[in-house]
Amino acid sequence: MYCETPVTPFIRVIYKTEDFMRKPICGLTWHRKCNSVEVLKNVKCLTRYISYLMGNIIMNKTKILLALIFTFTFQLAQAGDSMPGMRGSQHIGFTVPNVKEATAFFSDILGCESFYSIGPFGPFDNNWMTDNLNVNKKAVIKTAHLMRCGNGPALEIFEYTSPDQRKKLPRNSDIGGHHIGFYVDDMTAAVEFLEAKGIEVLGKPHTFTETGMSGLTWVYFMAPWGMQLEIVSYPLGQGYEKEMGSRMWDPRY
Repeated sequence: MYCETPVTPFIRVIYKTEDFMRKPICGLTWHRKCNSVEVLKNVKCLTRYISYLMGNIIMNKTKILLALIFTFTFQLAQAGDSMPGMRGSQHIGFTVPNVKEATAFFSDILGCESFYSIGPFGPFDNNWMTDNLNVNKKAVIKTAHLMRCGNGPALEIFEYTSPDQRKKLPRNSDIGGHHIGFYVDDMTAAVEFLEAKGIEVLGKPHTFTETGMSGLTWVYFMAPWGMQLEIVSYPLGQGYEKEMGSRMWDPRY
């Protein structure tokens, strides 16, 4: 709903009524009877109000300009032979023995947020699973659950059955070895929390003093089903930032 109020015979102020119900401005008072705002005859107050409006306009234009600059710069960086329109990591998918156990762990221990589940898919009489997912044609996706942990990509957590399913998880030294790292603000407090919850933490936190990771502290911990996870912290940044203009993904921003 928009209203307009005369300030002088030649100046009228147009505004959203609901905005001023939430954020009253000096020189403006809400009148429920006439559903309008009376602009007090105070030049100083009116000046502050106009400055407020201009500040919002400049701020919004600045945000749009920065977004355009970022998009243009990103598109330039993508020029060439790389995939057109690639924006970044959207989700990380992995398979667990029991989705309910995994989602409870990520939610209760790490504070991740659950969104929804999909499935089941299969079994099919044709080769759809092999052709589309590179698994045994008799494999079945019992369920897949989507979660998000803080300011990071989604987690797509699968539970499969398959005639040729391997039950043993890969180690970091194996081909296909992997882990997920989570940023924490306080490494000591995070480790103490995990240990108090009975979570296996591998050794003690270590801090890099050289290379591009200088300033980064890390330690591994294990999910109940044997998946390798990690927490990291670098409150003062990492070494590579002193020499490079580009920045790697940082969930703090």
